[in-house]
Amino acid sequence: MATTSAENVGEILVRVQDDLHRLKEQLANAGASKGKQAIDLKSLEQAIERTEEGLRQNADKVMHSIQNRVQILPALNSSVKNVPDFEPNDSYQQYAEYYSMSPGEQVKELHKRRTMVKPDTNNARQLLENEFDLPKQANTIQKESHKLTGRVSVGSNVKSLTKLPARNRRDPQLTPPQIKEEDARKGILSLLERGLIPAAAQLTLQPDPVKSKSAPLHHISEQYSMSSKYLSGHIDIGFNMAGVKLDSSKQTQNELTAVATAQSIDRESLLKHGERDEARTSTLRSKQYELPTSLSKSLSKKPPTGPPPSSPTTARTLRFVISGGKEFKAFKKTYILNWGNLDQLATDTELQERITKDMLLDCVENIADVMKLISIPGRRFKGADGSNIAAIKIQAYWRRHKDRKVYLALRRQKWAAGIIAMSWLMSLKLSVIRKQLKQRRLEELEKFRDLSNDLKNNWKKIKGSSHVVIHIPSLGYSENIRENLHDIPLLQNLQMARLCEITDPNVDIILISPMTLSDETVDYYKKLLAVSMPNSDKKSINDRIKIIMPDALTQFKRHNMCLSTRLKYSPKAMKRLKNLTYGRSGYIVPGLISKDDLHIADQLDLPILGTEPDIAQLFSTKSGSRRIFLDTNVAIPPSTCDIFTFQEFYDELTDLIINHVNIRRWLFKIDNEFDGRGTAYCEIAQYLKCYKWLRKEAHRYGAEWQQKWAQESARTKILGELPDILDNYCHIVNKRGYQTWERFCNVYLERGGVIQACPPSDSVTGVTVDALVDPTGQVNIMSLGDQIHAESQYRMWGLSVPQSSVDPNLICETIQKIGKSCYSRGIIGHICIDFVTFIDGITMEQELWATDLKIWYSDTMAMSRLMRFMTNGSLDPLQSTFKISVPKKEEKKWRKKRNEPPAPLEEERFGVVSTKLFHSNMQIVHYGVFFQMCKAQGIGFDIKEKSGTVFTIADDVKRKHMGMLSISDSLQGALTSFAKALSTIHQEISSPEMNGVTNFKAAIDDIESILGITIENESEHTNSEKDT
Repeated sequence: MATTSAENVGEILVRVQDDLHRLKEQLANAGASKGKQAIDLKSLEQAIERTEEGLRQNADKVMHSIQNRVQILPALNSSVKNVPDFEPNDSYQQYAEYYSMSPGEQVKELHKRRTMVKPDTNNARQLLENEFDLPKQANTIQKESHKLTGRVSVGSNVKSLTKLPARNRRDPQLTPPQIKEEDARKGILSLLERGLIPAAAQLTLQPDPVKSKSAPLHHISEQYSMSSKYLSGHIDIGFNMAGVKLDSSKQTQNELTAVATAQSIDRESLLKHGERDEARTSTLRSKQYELPTSLSKSLSKKPPTGPPPSSPTTARTLRFVISGGKEFKAFKKTYILNWGNLDQLATDTELQERITKDMLLDCVENIADVMKLISIPGRRFKGADGSNIAAIKIQAYWRRHKDRKVYLALRRQKWAAGIIAMSWLMSLKLSVIRKQLKQRRLEELEKFRDLSNDLKNNWKKIKGSSHVVIHIPSLGYSENIRENLHDIPLLQNLQMARLCEITDPNVDIILISPMTLSDETVDYYKKLLAVSMPNSDKKSINDRIKIIMPDALTQFKRHNMCLSTRLKYSPKAMKRLKNLTYGRSGYIVPGLISKDDLHIADQLDLPILGTEPDIAQLFSTKSGSRRIFLDTNVAIPPSTCDIFTFQEFYDELTDLIINHVNIRRWLFKIDNEFDGRGTAYCEIAQYLKCYKWLRKEAHRYGAEWQQKWAQESARTKILGELPDILDNYCHIVNKRGYQTWERFCNVYLERGGVIQACPPSDSVTGVTVDALVDPTGQVNIMSLGDQIHAESQYRMWGLSVPQSSVDPNLICETIQKIGKSCYSRGIIGHICIDFVTFIDGITMEQELWATDLKIWYSDTMAMSRLMRFMTNGSLDPLQSTFKISVPKKEEKKWRKKRNEPPAPLEEERFGVVSTKLFHSNMQIVHYGVFFQMCKAQGIGFDIKEKSGTVFTIADDVKRKHMGMLSISDSLQGALTSFAKALSTIHQEISSPEMNGVTNFKAAIDDIESILGITIENESEHTNSEKDT
């Protein structure tokens, strides 16, 4: 059977309208010609019957096909709302706009509608009988109850969908899994929600849901043809009248026609109403209902006037608290299509979020009233059974408090037991590790002693044959000192002149650099070494010199480690050292030796030209060096050592003041400090009120002044004044390490120290001697010179070589005594000894006091090697002269003697060395530019004359520090050239607006004072020779 479309219905209605229009014209023409021709009424009745029959036959088919067609989704811009079934339709709302109902009638009408929702009930049948005179049904259809048989299936009957694997959720960059056909049937939205398709993926639908098609162009005759649709006479049901059977009485038809004619219904609203009815699924379309005449009568009546009612939907508020109440049921019925999402949202809110009081109050309308009630303390206990609830609550709180207290105590005990157990296990492990380390240290020490004995036995053989020397300029200070040293790599890098030991043809040098050196710096030192090397040895410099930088130089930045420790933790550098020294004889020259140097020697299987770490650390202190000086009967200043308490400090200082009344200034030195860091001084005689009385008492008692009974009164007075004098008038030499006297005293008493007298003279000269105690016990003086001071007289800045302040025999004898004493204590290697010399004001004789002993390779030792390397000279300590060999100038003669080369002449050279040049403006000048500037100013070294100025690069990173050596044929010339070079460099790199921070000026002032004294001494010496 062919299906009838909605377009065919329109054509049928148009034909019916045309037929009716022709009938009206015939009737009109018949009325005009009434007398001429009789009207054919029979033909009119037949035409009307044919029209009704055609409408009845086709209407059911068309409406049935329309209702059973496949529904499509609405357009994107449509806004069709789901209207509950019990709400009135649009036609009734338009009807209500013109005719309002009273409140009573509204209640009755609402009751009728709610009753008619379930027409099978008795109330609904009674309403139909009373209102519409419908008879009761004879046979009531009873619903059959179908009882389910079989077992109830327990569990989920739905197969779980594929989820995104866990590894893809953790790492979105992984390739997503392959999509199965079952998952693809769920739709693209399901795949996106489960993560099988990335959210940012650009999807292309195949085939395209939207297809382009040309718009149809109708014929001009069809564009403006107007045809009215068939409209229903009853507004409430709409114009879908296919399922309605009208009453056959003419009176009912006339009344329905009158109602439809009286109401002016907007065509657009009816069209929208029809579209909404098409979108809804209703049982009215598939069943036939008989519309009684009484219904049309009741609808046609005009209700009484009254206030316009409010819509049930708009008047209802969707706020509810009681689950299952009327508001909840209405809310659920309104949003039944989205109930799954709402249920999930409510579940997530309940499980994942904490419902607060504010969230609960937001569900009620009278928030202010509810807040007043719930804010009253104890309100919850004023209701029914409130006392019992209060008692239960009190008991619960008390049980909770009691159980909580017990639980906390148990948890604390459990925590303490865990801590004790972990601490005990850690202590056991640490004790085992300590024992292993101690055993390892003992093994390394035993091997160090064995290698030292081998070095002692084979010293002459090693020196006479080819061997390798590894220089490790490490400063193995204790940890408490290294914590305050922020520039320890720079201090270790001041000894780059160790490379000058290459003058010995049997020696190959391996230098461990404490800083990262650039290629420019390495090339500079290689060129410097090639200047004074013979032509035959210049080509072998690259093979004989190796500079190794440890791997750990840039690591362990938080730990201020010494160089040997960083080398120990540098496996690549250690492997390279093993390869370079494998199968060769040699030894290691350390700086201040530490236990890590023993480990390196053990790994390389090479001896160390040095002392055991514990012995070196002990006798490098101020107290330890004083013991050595006392054992050798060397003159030392009045002093005392090993002070660790305040009372001991005051008592010892008081005794020194009483026994040495002529000493006006006293020095306080911390045992393990260096370079004036742990030094302070105080002018006791200037601020001691009883000092004049003390001198009188000492003069009055004479020789008996050394007796204790004679010093009692003086001791009491000095002890009363001494604490205040020290607190107010003590000066710290270097405040970088210790800013206040209180801090200095705490460290002084913690580490121990000495109290030492300052020479009672205005003219004091410091002398520094570097010596080598070889493994055989022979003491060799390597350098000796007079100290130059810049920042403080207790900090050495430079050295003038050789010394010219003390009798050479006296100083050589003293050095031999100290060297022998050191060797007897197991001290070998390089040592540095400081002296002070002055003229005693009482005896008018020159005094020489030994003040300090350092058991390491010093900076002055390295610079003295540089001086010997540049001049190819030698030091004569007994004569205190530094001599070089220069070719004799040939005299022009008419006849020359054949085969008689000129005999070389020996000339003296004097040098001024310093490794502590500092200028902040040096960092803005590149080294290449700096050397060109010095060359332009005449600052350089003359190879032929073997005099001039040489620089050593100390700081390759910040470029603020450097070393300098000036050599001349006289002491005055060396001092003058050194001061001139400093002044020229300062003028070139500075300006009036940017002077920078430097120690050049202080050094120049001290050099000028030395020059003045030198000129005065020379003039006196010349006058004395003239007198003789």
